[in-house]
Amino acid sequence: STETRTAVNLKDNPGNLGKKVQLYGDVMKYNTLPGIKNTSDYKMDGSGTPVTPPATGQTVTLLGGSDANGAADWTFDTKTKPASLQYDIWAWREYNSAYYLNGSAFTTPAENSEAWAISPVINTAGNTTLSVAFEHAAKFQTTLQQLCGFAVKEEGASAWTMLTIPTWPEAGAWTFVSCGAIDLSAYAGKTVEIGFCYGKGCTDTWEIRNLTFVNATTATE
Repeated sequence: STETRTAVNLKDNPGNLGKKVQLYGDVMKYNTLPGIKNTSDYKMDGSGTPVTPPATGQTVTLLGGSDANGAADWTFDTKTKPASLQYDIWAWREYNSAYYLNGSAFTTPAENSEAWAISPVINTAGNTTLSVAFEHAAKFQTTLQQLCGFAVKEEGASAWTMLTIPTWPEAGAWTFVSCGAIDLSAYAGKTVEIGFCYGKGCTDTWEIRNLTFVNATTATE
């Protein structure tokens, strides 16, 4: 967009030299090479606004299933993927005017892939209890539940802590179900990131939407 160009170009903003910038837009061919067009947003050197979970009785939802830009503040970190894979493992997708986070790395035979979908920074100050729930679907499940998962870490930490997903969707249909409440009370009051891991060797497709924080340890429907 014009606003993004104005904000990040070096001619008008020489102080941007050397800074890291994330651009959000459509990845497509540009002069025969992969490029980005239709930029809608940017984040520079971690300048994005932290997400603050709610006070008691309120909710904050990320990855909204009705939001065309629902993953705009998320980072997709691909550690490894097969050379034959012609698409990104994590992507924000749309089907019949509904939106979801899509993790997929289908190859035959299966090859090692690892990628993370990482949330913006979450500021949990003022919370003493905290949980998160999301909706997910997966029609084809071979190794999904063994190789993929949900994790949390404090901001700046290198190691993720994998957390148990209480409820997985049934295989055989693209039917979204609530994962149930995942307790984050051990991180209440801290600044954290959460992430979805698409693990090495998985070839299943995992769809995720309506990730909701609640100041309680009960599931959000």
